[in-house]
Amino acid sequence: REYRLHLTVTTSPAYLRGAVTVRLRPTTALNRFFLDLSDTLRVDSVRAPGRQLRYVHEKNQLVISSEQPLPADQDLAVTVYY
Repeated sequence: REYRLHLTVTTSPAYLRGAVTVRLRPTTALNRFFLDLSDTLRVDSVRAPGRQLRYVHEKNQLVISSEQPLPADQDLAVTVYY
């Protein structure tokens, strides 16, 4: 539904730090979902309001999972920090 991107870029040394917030509304309850994300970026953490989410980042995909299913038909914001 929506992506918000916040970046900090330096040239000396070359460095990129950022956060992207993805706003979504699952049509079914989800235990996990994935986002495309280049392996050249290193993920620091993934959060939803009030909780830390688990993730695996490999093969240019970020697989995000939650112990509690993400509810269907409710707006959700997930922020990826890198």
